[in-house]
Parts: sequence; structure tokens; C-alpha cells
Amino acid sequence: MKLMCLRATEGTRMMAEIGKLASLEELEVHSVDKSPNFATGLGQLTKVRVLEIHFDEMDESTEKALMESLRNLRKIQSLQIWSKKERTIDLGGLLEDWTPTPSDLRQLMLCGIHLPRRPSWIDPSCVPLLSYLSLTVQAVQVQDLEILGRLPLLSYLYIWSEAINCLSYTATSRDEFQNLRHLDTNLEIMCGQQGALPMVEKLTCRASMGKYVAFARSSMPFDDGSVVNPATVAEAELPVILPLDIGWPVNMPCLRGITYLLDYQDCSAKEWAHVETLLLHVRKIHPNCPPFRIKKNCRDKKITLIDAFSYLEAVKDVFKGNPSKYSEFFDLMIDYKRDRIKIKDVIIRLKTLFTGHDPNLILDFSVFLPREWAITLGDL
Repeated sequence: MKLMCLRATEGTRMMAEIGKLASLEELEVHSVDKSPNFATGLGQLTKVRVLEIHFDEMDESTEKALMESLRNLRKIQSLQIWSKKERTIDLGGLLEDWTPTPSDLRQLMLCGIHLPRRPSWIDPSCVPLLSYLSLTVQAVQVQDLEILGRLPLLSYLYIWSEAINCLSYTATSRDEFQNLRHLDTNLEIMCGQQGALPMVEKLTCRASMGKYVAFARSSMPFDDGSVVNPATVAEAELPVILPLDIGWPVNMPCLRGITYLLDYQDCSAKEWAHVETLLLHVRKIHPNCPPFRIKKNCRDKKITLIDAFSYLEAVKDVFKGNPSKYSEFFDLMIDYKRDRIKIKDVIIRLKTLFTGHDPNLILDFSVFLPREWAITLGDL
């Protein structure tokens, strides 16, 4: 009997030569970095259509061997590569030079892997059947979204930028993203006209708090001389007075849910509360009145980048004799970044981790936290 599907769960190591399973069409493997010769043997599985691989660590030579093997998988339709520890990989000679041939790729997920830029082959001519795309890049350009918008079958797009100043993008063409149902990004997305983003049902995107505050201060009635009371504005007037550049997606007819990642540096608590009320009130403009979430997204990056590196170096020094503790701290950072853990639980775990150490290590973690969650001596 020929084995056509193999799913090795987490904790399972492939000790045998994977290349001998030449009939495989679907393969899921965890800890591939601990499976001898996996990267080279993979290239012999020329019938594989669905591939999902997870790894903890991978050196440069193994990365190159993996990319060489992918070139032999000419029937690949779904590719998922998961890195347990977030890392940046070099495109030179790797993903940039790998083009699916023939262009049957339908799903591409790169999770925990940060790319310097969008691989040039992710375009309509090379991957016309691509319907699901997930990737994180150092910086997203307008041209990247224009190209992705021309992928005819793309229905799910997760694209995040590591840049401090993320792109603001306005979809203005009726030819862009015609089949896109789910858009998840930390970019600022605006819908410039009726017919752009016509099928989007779920949207997660960034919004600039500054635009909302400026609008609240200058364009609407005031109840205390400084901040707007949105409830005083008639619902019928909102579509008229709401400026396009604050990004409310009124032109997305299929919208069923939206999450805004609101930047809020240099914003007072009172301004935040009024802007939040404004957004919840304005959602009534949309005929679907979609479920609406607001997440506080941005910290003061100018300060954070400097302080964060100093803080991480201090933690590394404290745990240099206890790598398991440092690994636990690193995992906590990832969980927090990916919203897998509540802030109050982060603080509890920090107290446990740093028991017996300088309490400033707990206090200084505030550099990563929203202003209202800053840790004080009273929390210790």
C-alpha cells in the first residue's frame, strides 16, 4: 500500500528518510529541524500537493536545501511554513528565486517568518490561482498592494508590515481585490469609491488616532470646548461631515465585521473615549451595521525602539545563566505581541519571572505597554 497522506503531530520526529515516501501527496511535519536530512529528502516527493512544515531553528545551509527541494515540487498547491521563533530570512537565493512551476499555487502561508519585501513572483502572472496569502514583510509599498489587488482569485489576505511608519492605502479602482473576503493588516486601508473592495466581509486594519482627534476638534460640535460629543450629531448628517481620510469603510457593501487598530500616542484618555464613542456612533452609517472592535495598537515608537533594545539587553544579561528563563520571557513577548494573552496576565507572569531580581525589570516593561497600563511600584 502506498502512503499518500502523512500528518506528523508536534513532538514527532521523522527519523526515517522522508524521500523514500515517494507517493506522498499531502505532508504535515513538525520540528523538521530535528529530522535528519528532511530538507534534502523533501525534493524527492514530486507528487506533493499540500505541504505544511514547522521548525524551531534552521541554519542557512538547511534553508537553502529546503528552497532547492521546493523547486522540485511542481505540483504544489498549498504551502505553509511555520517558524516557532519569529525571525527574518534572507531572500537572496531563497524565496526570491523560488517560483512555483507550474503556477498551481493556491495557498501560501509564511508564519513567524519576516521577509524584507514581497517576493517578486507573487503576482498575477506567476500565481494566478492564489486565493489565500499570509506574510509579514519589513515594509509594504503601494505597488505591492496594487499587484496583490490584481490577483483574480485572492479571497484571504493577511499582510503585516514591520515598518514604524506603516503605509496608508486607498483602494480606488473597481478592478482591485474583486474577490477578497477577508483582509487582515496593520496598514491603514481606506475605500475611495463605491465599487472598490466590493466583496470584503471581515476587515482588520490600522487607523490613525491623530486624524480622528483632529476631526473631533475641528469639524464637529463641542460640548466642553475641546472634544466632540458625537451623540449630538444627527445620524443622517454623519455621511456628509465625516471626511474620507479617517477611513470609515462606508463603501464596502458586504462588510460583516471590522476591527480597527487605533494608534493613540499623544492622545489623552478623554480624547480616546470621545473618539471611541465617535466610531461606535458612526458605524450606524453602514447598512449592515457590522460588529465593531477597537484595539489599541500603537505605542510611542520613537521612544520605544531605543528603550526596548536597552531593556531586552538587560533581560538577556539577567538570564544569561538561565537560558530556560530567557526562553520563557521571549515566549511571553511573542504571546503578548500576537494578542494571545491579556495585559494583566502579562504583568502577573513578569512578577513570577523576575522574582528575586531587580524590580525595575518589571517596571521597565511598561515601554511595551499602552499608557494606561504602565506598571507602577504599587503593582509590585
